[in-house]
Amino acid sequence: MKKIILKTSVCLFLFCIVFSSKAQIEKGMKVLSGSASFYNSSSNSTSTFNKYKRTSIDGAPQMGFFISNKFCIGLSIPLNFYLQTSGISKPYSSYRAKEFQYGVAPYVRYYKSFSDKFYCFVNASTGVGFRNMDIKGNNPEVKLTGYSYSAGAGFGLLYFVSSKLSIETTLAGISYNHYSNKTSNTSGSGMSHDFSASIAPSRLSLGLSYYFK
Repeated sequence: MKKIILKTSVCLFLFCIVFSSKAQIEKGMKVLSGSASFYNSSSNSTSTFNKYKRTSIDGAPQMGFFISNKFCIGLSIPLNFYLQTSGISKPYSSYRAKEFQYGVAPYVRYYKSFSDKFYCFVNASTGVGFRNMDIKGNNPEVKLTGYSYSAGAGFGLLYFVSSKLSIETTLAGISYNHYSNKTSNTSGSGMSHDFSASIAPSRLSLGLSYYFK
């Protein structure tokens, strides 16, 4: 399946090359981009333990500046809001968890052109994030605070659909994340970390960017 997605994404970008309106990355240009997602799920099970409703909203506005015809430096601001209400925490009949996460992540990206419209890129980034969570329904209520830091790199393809707009996809990447959490009752305090690497991800995702001077 991953091989099919990789071949499909490459063919899509190569096919788009035949449609041409000139676009050229230059020193001094700026780029605005970002991502957003919404997730909602629920269960109306008669079992108190399995009854829940979850909502998550994510966003990451991003702005970069080209210091040369091939290099861009910039800053991303990842944001996340999460809300869960359920009876998942026995023996309590009511449970509510609300969380907000935010951070800053500087990045650098290198562009290699195959034409005025078709590019590949390699980017590297690092960042720090913070989280605040309130859990109500427990006795006593629990408050969680924490921070994280991360580093990663990725490779992808970019195609200009006009002189100012581009679509892009990341085909491979690696990342490392470290987490530290502290709760008001100390039971959930601690540190953790993870490392991940992917080539031709199972889901093809596209991003949109706007370039201007």
